[in-house]
Amino acid sequence: MTLRFLIHCCCMVERIVINRKPLQMALENRLDLDARAFSVIKSSFLPIEEAYAIRLSDAEYFYIYELLYS
Repeated sequence: MTLRFLIHCCCMVERIVINRKPLQMALENRLDLDARAFSVIKSSFLPIEEAYAIRLSDAEYFYIYELLYS
């Protein structure tokens, strides 16, 4: 899982920097989503967003959440 997560993050940043298009997908209302974990993921990526002047979509955060917690 760690390698998959790292590869996804590297490709995600590269894709957003080059195309300026974050991942777009329909998000379901997830009742089983751990809001605290989701918040930690968002705050953890803030330095990357600031360093590369990019914004990750909620779909990107959700996909990362799924990688880490599924």
